Amino acid sequence: MGRLTMKHLLLNTYSRLMPVVGVSLVTLDALKTAVDFYTRLGFIEYSQEPMRKSITPLAIFTSDIGNILDLKKNNHDKEIDMLEGSLKNFVSFKKE
Repeated sequence: MGRLTMKHLLLNTYSRLMPVVGVSLVTLDALKTAVDFYTRLGFIEYSQEPMRKSITPLAIFTSDIGNILDLKKNNHDKEIDMLEGSLKNFVSFKKE
């Protein structure tokens, strides 16, 4: 569920936020126990000095989001619709 949720957040950033706002970097503060999860999605550590010992600051360039979501340049609108449809089906299935 976590991977699907992150893909949905990245998908929304890619399809709705990036075209409107000049976003170049998505950042988050990850618990040390979750760093591997985020790095497998493509996030990288961007600061050597976290605010707290239990937190690791991570970031991903928005230019990499399309690759992470496996979107192809010429066909990304159709693929975005398919990913959003898959997420809606998954969420409605879990509710039943």
